[in-house]
Amino acid sequence: MDPWYDYLAFPVAPVVLIVQIAALFLRPAWVRIGLSVAATVSIYVMAEYVWSLPDRPGEGVNIGAAVFVGWLLASIGLLGIGLAREVLPFALRSLRGTRSADW
Repeated sequence: MDPWYDYLAFPVAPVVLIVQIAALFLRPAWVRIGLSVAATVSIYVMAEYVWSLPDRPGEGVNIGAAVFVGWLLASIGLLGIGLAREVLPFALRSLRGTRSADW
């Protein structure tokens, strides 16, 4: 029996990551964050499904599960970049405001 679920990591997760990268360039902030969170959650759900499948003796390594770890880490990294893009301008503005108030 071919482990079809292992091959889910290769065509679907990279497409979701491409959508997540494209979402970083969209204009409304709520769309950027919403798509980024949705992409991360969808990759996690796919990974959780693959991780929950039982391995029978003699099947070898579950390659799809290992690949999903990489896709999930990349997606979490992109989510962090998206959140930093939203938070960093506010932090810099507040720093500028406190510096000018001190002088």
